[in-house]
Amino acid sequence: MEKKCMKLSEDVFGYVYDVVDGQTWYVQHILNRLYDIGGEIDIRLINDTIMASVMEQEVAFLNYYESLTYNQSQLLLAIARDKSVESVLSQDFIHRHSLPASSSVSLALKALIEREFVYKFNGKFIIYDRFFAIWLRNL
Repeated sequence: MEKKCMKLSEDVFGYVYDVVDGQTWYVQHILNRLYDIGGEIDIRLINDTIMASVMEQEVAFLNYYESLTYNQSQLLLAIARDKSVESVLSQDFIHRHSLPASSSVSLALKALIEREFVYKFNGKFIIYDRFFAIWLRNL
């Protein structure tokens, strides 16, 4: 970035890091895209860059989403909206997102984990693909 006289403040980098939960591939992808664009780096440009990356994969994301059962898709949306969830079986989580009975949520979670849409990290369930999670939050 120095070669292009680009500056990336610590706060702006922190924003990139937080949006993708510090996942190295996503951070590198976003910074690479910003480098290609050049110019002043601010939050608006970062958000535009992220959304461009997300939208490039929209067809795949739509196919993933449409391959899910209703309960799986609703659970995946709920996890995406909360970004991370300690207990998908808690009554608070189920009621807040108008999910079905906990037994149905449990079955949906098992399927989402098996298909590698969701995994548990640091005691919380999160969506594996950070760009897919962003896409889901924008539905």
